[in-house]
Amino acid sequence: MGGDEFAASVPLAHPRALPWLLGGLHDEMTAPFRHAGRDLVVGASIGAALSSDLNPAVSRPDEALATLLRLADEAMYAVKRTGGGWHYPATSTPAMGTTAGRRTGRPGTHTTHRKGAT
Repeated sequence: MGGDEFAASVPLAHPRALPWLLGGLHDEMTAPFRHAGRDLVVGASIGAALSSDLNPAVSRPDEALATLLRLADEAMYAVKRTGGGWHYPATSTPAMGTTAGRRTGRPGTHTTHRKGAT
């Protein structure tokens, strides 16, 4: 993970709660705030993955964690390409692969995302 990224593991009563959770988290992270007499706003891009997204063949906990982080990372980069917000894809496909490629064994080349860049 990069210096401006974090991961969280959250137990959900039902997967349908995920959009509510992501929307609320995004709203809280991007709410304007005042610091040292200045009004500030930050942007956030949030990707998510559910343990139910795992291939049943993934049985080792370390493989499961790596897969979930990759899926969430792919979702985050998908939303970054659209300008920010949050995203949870119903499925992950090879076309959704990230261009970050920062973790060992990950394909791709790192590119910097700038809001408004084409």
